[in-house]
Parts: sequence; C-alpha cells; structure tokens
Amino acid sequence: MAVAQYRGGLCDFNRVALVEQNLVQQQDLLAQSRGEISLGLIDVYKALGGGWQIRCAPASVTAGLPGGGPAAATPDIGEVLPQPRPEPIPPAK
Repeated sequence: MAVAQYRGGLCDFNRVALVEQNLVQQQDLLAQSRGEISLGLIDVYKALGGGWQIRCAPASVTAGLPGGGPAAATPDIGEVLPQPRPEPIPPAK
C-alpha cells in the first residue's frame, strides 16, 4: 500500500523505507517464533523419554497379559493385537 501511495505521489520514500523495514522485522520475528515452536516440541519429546508406545486397547484387555495390570508397563503392540494367521499351504499336485 505504501508503494502504491509513493507511486501516486501521496507519500515520500522515507515512509516506504520505514514500512519495508517493519515488514522485514516482522518476518524475522515470525521465523524466530516458528523455530521456538520446533525447539519446544523437541523439549517435550525429550521430557517424555524420547518416545512412547500407543495403547491400542483399554486397560481391561492389557490386565490379562503377563505382567499386566494398571501399574504395569505398556505392552508391545504385538501383545495387544491378534497375530495374523499364516496362509494355508495349497496341496501339491
């Protein structure tokens, strides 16, 4: 808008330069904020021990597993979900 006003003779170049300088400063702050978001997310992952396992079943299902129960560690995904059945071998001809 300031450039259009400058071209129309409604403002001087100092105003255009000031608006451009403000734009660059705001873009720099935006880039810094996005970087801080990423660093904050990394801190959260570190605080959680670098990773975690997702529970796919309620606690009542995992309680019946060996070592299960409310205070037990989260079981591996293979312990909670049924294992796929092997496909039958076709008879020889």
